[in-house]
Amino acid sequence: MGRGLLFSFINKIFSRSILVLLFSAFAACKSPMLAVGGSGDGLGTNSQITYSAQIKTIIDNNCVSCHASGEIAPFALDTYEEVSSRAKWIADTVKSRQMPPSNVDNSGDCNKFVNSRWLSEEDILSIEKWALAGAPEGSKDYSKISTGIRRSLDRVDHVLEMSEPYTPSETVTDENRCFLLDQSISAPGLSLSGFEVVPGDIRTVHHIILSVFNSDADVIATRALDAADPRSGFSCFGGIASTTTVGLWAAGGGPVVFPEGTGFPLTQGRPFFMQVHYNSQNGVSPDLTKIKLQLSDTATPIGILFMGAPIPFMLPNTGIIETSNTGIYGLGPTTLTIPVGFSVNIIAVFPHMHKIGSRASMKFVRLEDQKNMCLADVKKWNFNWQDSYFYEEPIVLTPGSYTGTMSCSFDTDNNWIPGVGSVVGGEGSSDEMCLGFIYYTIHQTPL
Repeated sequence: MGRGLLFSFINKIFSRSILVLLFSAFAACKSPMLAVGGSGDGLGTNSQITYSAQIKTIIDNNCVSCHASGEIAPFALDTYEEVSSRAKWIADTVKSRQMPPSNVDNSGDCNKFVNSRWLSEEDILSIEKWALAGAPEGSKDYSKISTGIRRSLDRVDHVLEMSEPYTPSETVTDENRCFLLDQSISAPGLSLSGFEVVPGDIRTVHHIILSVFNSDADVIATRALDAADPRSGFSCFGGIASTTTVGLWAAGGGPVVFPEGTGFPLTQGRPFFMQVHYNSQNGVSPDLTKIKLQLSDTATPIGILFMGAPIPFMLPNTGIIETSNTGIYGLGPTTLTIPVGFSVNIIAVFPHMHKIGSRASMKFVRLEDQKNMCLADVKKWNFNWQDSYFYEEPIVLTPGSYTGTMSCSFDTDNNWIPGVGSVVGGEGSSDEMCLGFIYYTIHQTPL
């Protein structure tokens, strides 16, 4: 994971134990375009809750992007008959927050996120009451009721595409495959300001990680991996360490546009790297996924920090194991110092564990006053529904010194992977991780 950072003023203005981080390409809100949050009126009145008046809008805005004919979910929820036949199951599932899938808590206790698939308590209660009342339909006139329609980027400047179709394996349910995307950017000085994933086979493409290479040597090494595999792309799980993640997409997601005026710097002539998680529960067919890009030549660069905690040696059936580490980059007590005249906007986070993870939390502490700043709280981790989460309002770090803490819990009783004798930290599918990625921009402020 590239840092894209210039460590300035080291050993000049501040002591050796302090890092002053300035973005090397510093230049002197629009949110991700995902339909999130319910629109039902909850229990604000004593009128009967019906499918047409409240429930349809909640389901359309939060479920139908996956649960529709031909989509990745195993059944559709785009008609009254389909929803009402599963009314009790839907009520139980949303009450437990198993669905809609969201790893971060979006209740407001630890920030609010634009693209977290999170139902309000009022919407959950509306669904529960509706199910208990026998799932009444109400009016059959749906012409004036909004539906969950996929949106598109306002502008497409470049398109990435797999060089040839790939048919996922039929012998495994979940497969991770990596691909080089050779449609490089031909002009200098451009940044990625938004993207839209167009799955070739929407039934099987579960999530996608889009990355850029940190050096030409990394490109050469990855081409060797690609050439060694006779099929399109090559098998991978954790991606490639020598790349920087610039975009994440999960099934049902729409276009993502970074906050207005920001973007990830791109290197002219360098290919892109894409990891795809395929799920074959609905069958397999050739996939030829595309990614549409929106570019900018005036964007404030987005940088990435990361925090991490070591993974203890684990044996099965030992219960909940916790790990925590204070610092930035997972290297111990490393301090982020913001000098006078600058501020840092934290715009998004991406918590990451593997398959036996259960909980995680990310926070900053301002050392001058010991103020705790919660970045993200994951109360029920689901490996299959990872995403980067953008704040409704950025977290602003003013001049001062900060350190971070990343904490993770692992459920070795209920989440253990069959056939695995022990788990250690690593990139493999049976290894574990406790990482948190932090998207940020740097801004100069008047002195």
